[in-house]
Amino acid sequence: MIGQLIYSTEQGKEGKEGEVLSPVSEYQPIVKVQELTQEISLDFQVGYNLQYELFTEFNDYSLLDRADIDQKRWNAYRMSQSDDIDEAWRWNGIRPITRNRILGIVAQMTAQIVIPAPFAQNDKQEVDVMAAQVMRDLMEYNIRNSDYIENYIMWIQDALVNPIAYLGVGFVEAMQTIKEDNNGKISKKEVLDGVLSGFQTYNIPLDEMLVGNYYVKQSERQRFVIRRRYIDYDEAQAIYGKHENASYIRPGLKTIFSPDSSLFYDVFNETLQTLCEEVVYYNRLEDMEIPFVNGIYLGDKNTEANLIKHRDNENKPKYNFATIGYEDISSRFFFYKSAAWKLGDDDELVIRTEQLLADATFLETMPATVTSGVGELSESVMIPGKNTVLSSPEAKIQPIHMGSALTAAFNLLMKKEKDVSESTQDPMMTGMQGAPKTATEAVLLAKNAKIALGRFGNMLANSLRRFGGLMIDVILQNQTVGELEEISDTETVQKFKTFTLQSEGLTKKITFEPEMMGKEIESEDQLLNESHDVLAEEGGIDSTTRIYKVNPSEWRKLKYMIHVDVEELLPLALRESQQAFLQQQLQTQSQPQKVAMQTQ
Repeated sequence: MIGQLIYSTEQGKEGKEGEVLSPVSEYQPIVKVQELTQEISLDFQVGYNLQYELFTEFNDYSLLDRADIDQKRWNAYRMSQSDDIDEAWRWNGIRPITRNRILGIVAQMTAQIVIPAPFAQNDKQEVDVMAAQVMRDLMEYNIRNSDYIENYIMWIQDALVNPIAYLGVGFVEAMQTIKEDNNGKISKKEVLDGVLSGFQTYNIPLDEMLVGNYYVKQSERQRFVIRRRYIDYDEAQAIYGKHENASYIRPGLKTIFSPDSSLFYDVFNETLQTLCEEVVYYNRLEDMEIPFVNGIYLGDKNTEANLIKHRDNENKPKYNFATIGYEDISSRFFFYKSAAWKLGDDDELVIRTEQLLADATFLETMPATVTSGVGELSESVMIPGKNTVLSSPEAKIQPIHMGSALTAAFNLLMKKEKDVSESTQDPMMTGMQGAPKTATEAVLLAKNAKIALGRFGNMLANSLRRFGGLMIDVILQNQTVGELEEISDTETVQKFKTFTLQSEGLTKKITFEPEMMGKEIESEDQLLNESHDVLAEEGGIDSTTRIYKVNPSEWRKLKYMIHVDVEELLPLALRESQQAFLQQQLQTQSQPQKVAMQTQ
């Protein structure tokens, strides 16, 4: 929505002073849309400006500058070699210390892909327990049929590299055009896009999210959030093509509203070229979600009906993303201190020291020389194996030795390596192989690894609980709601999707039965008889098929609690070693009792 109108006051432009020279757009919506567009544009400008404002919390950098510095550290950014012959010989190579450390933490944190697990509010009630199992299976179904695993790994990696990381969740219905060959006659039709549609998880780049207040910690307390991204024109048409305003969308053209004239103008934007700028405005307090593409309003005709799509089972609006960062900067600052930032000073000192060591080694191996008693000699004299005859018998060539301090430099390197480990964690914690360990050492390593997770591990567990809640919302709002289907001119029925999941050697089939809605179980015998019917349908007790028949209306009313244990974030090998050690200790403690009993 950022754009600039061209006025006649610009140099080289003709027209009356203050006259807008940008062409008037064909898109001229109703007054309510104009007013709404103007209000959202003001909020957009606030969020946009905050991205470039300097903050003490970022060491007097802006958010985008801070992220750029940390990303260069993560990518082991290397300056280009100097063109100056006096400087070009210096070593400017970089050992990727920060990258290696961060990859190590990512390896540990993703050794087990954690799936938020819902559990029953009342574990004494069999119905609650089975309902939670159905929800757990549906969550697993969606995770297997989405990019959750890749996005989960990138989410953690982004949190270590950037001041914040976002993981979004949603449900999309996008259309695509396909061609059919009917006996040589090509026809086109619109079908549901299997890639863009359905349950979706996605990483949101830091620069795509605009928030209104950097001193509000919880994302749900933000008055508004805006996601701004560039998408392909064809993708924009696939998502918004059915909207009546979609015909006004043009790649490369932004539509800007001028409050002075109450008109919209088209402005060419070189950044877009063949792309479109999608801006989605969310305001939880006012329950408002409105998309714009290149400044074109793509919300509801009734501007009051633009409700936030993501809602919980009580129909309350929620922002559809979870946030995480490495370490808190303060209790009220929205962003975090990344691992790349925390390692920055030590990393820079190690790199500089290694470069000096390399330069010193070059100088000691092939020292610079001073000649006397003869004219200036070319650098080609120093080529190994070359014989150079000096015409003057008084000529002298003397190497320059600066008095190397290699030992001190090596000691500094060792110390900074230790400092880097203290800032993050020791390489052993990240799964790097070493000498075989005893059971006691393995337990100690697991304990230290759990401590090393520290605040980041707890924050990740909390963020996963929130993300799990968002997943449940999507399932309840989009996947377990019946669709009306006409079976005759006078009769319609509700159709529910059936879910099939392969898990732990079992084939699980979940069906939502509209016939069960409003039906009450009168006795335990009736419940037992129906369970026997389902068992027979499965093929008996030894069958590998499990069928869940669910009452959709009652199941949707239940509340589901999410549990994520920090212990689950530890690598499986460490947890197994810890359990084996504890079992060994238990057996050792019980052995004297057995001996005493035998003696008696």
